[in-house]
Amino acid sequence: MGKQSSESSRLEKLHLRKKPPMTLQLLQELAEIEAMPDAEIDTSDIPERLDWRNAQIGKFYKPIKTQISLRVDTDVLDWFKSKNKQYTSMMNLALRAYIATKETRTNNRKSA
Repeated sequence: MGKQSSESSRLEKLHLRKKPPMTLQLLQELAEIEAMPDAEIDTSDIPERLDWRNAQIGKFYKPIKTQISLRVDTDVLDWFKSKNKQYTSMMNLALRAYIATKETRTNNRKSA
């Protein structure tokens, strides 16, 4: 039997969680709300949030990880290992930063 991927085991955990049964009344209420146009939904009891200075972007975002085999120059690996125990996470952040700069440059060239 082979090892399960992290994605499939994560989905299995979600399905295994015990969910309280939905009552017929709740199902009917949800169906009514779903059929309603957005303009008719009363949101007056929900305060509007105008100050977003303390908002945390991506607080609950957790990307799916994929395990790969990667050949890296020894000096590069040694450098990352010397900086942090979690050097693979640091390498991932470095790759993300590289992608962000490449996308920014590409978008700037397109708009010019």
